[in-house]
Amino acid sequence: MSKRSEVVLALFVRNEKVGCEKSVPEIDRSLFSEVFAIDAGSSDGSVEYLESQGIKVYAQSSEGYSGAYEDAVRKANGQDLIVFHPKGTVNPEVLARMVAELDKGVDLIIASRMVTDGKNADDDSFFRHRKWFGRFAGLVLYFRFGQKSGMPIVKDPLHGVRGFSQHLIKQLELRPNSVVADLEIVRIAYENQFIVAEIPVSEAKRISGKTNFPTFRTGFALFSYLFS
Repeated sequence: MSKRSEVVLALFVRNEKVGCEKSVPEIDRSLFSEVFAIDAGSSDGSVEYLESQGIKVYAQSSEGYSGAYEDAVRKANGQDLIVFHPKGTVNPEVLARMVAELDKGVDLIIASRMVTDGKNADDDSFFRHRKWFGRFAGLVLYFRFGQKSGMPIVKDPLHGVRGFSQHLIKQLELRPNSVVADLEIVRIAYENQFIVAEIPVSEAKRISGKTNFPTFRTGFALFSYLFS
């Protein structure tokens, strides 16, 4: 299979040493022209571990989740980009399928927990707040921005394991110091009628540490964005 371009892998990290120790050895680095990490102030040894594995780590230079994306895009230097969160919750085998989709001409590829054969970490729970909100967000985005352009619905707009073509990256303007970047990216794809695809992935429960997106505060910000 001939590649349209080289693909860069960016790891988003903040206090994920245990997850990195599980995920990083499983990454097939031959898929990528470069692998680097954007670190948002880790203090648990994540940076030291990644560097010991030969991965260049850049301290995040801008605030918020959007700042991590901005840094990754700058470091990717115009190449196709895949973002992965090495928390030990998603098998890095999905990266090969994501690269293949970019090679086919897809502009936004999302490793989806919501499509057929996908699994969300809280699927075995009675209350599935994260999954329910993700589906709700997908519907709102679609009816506000995707339906009128005839785009297919994005079912998992909040999963941060995703890849971008050079064409999408050129349109990637995100609001600063924000946690709503994943939703913004889907909106950009809808508004520019980019080619979007989702492939199934199974998400396991977090093996260590705590989320960097507190439920109430993050949920309020996401809800506000959906109806702004």
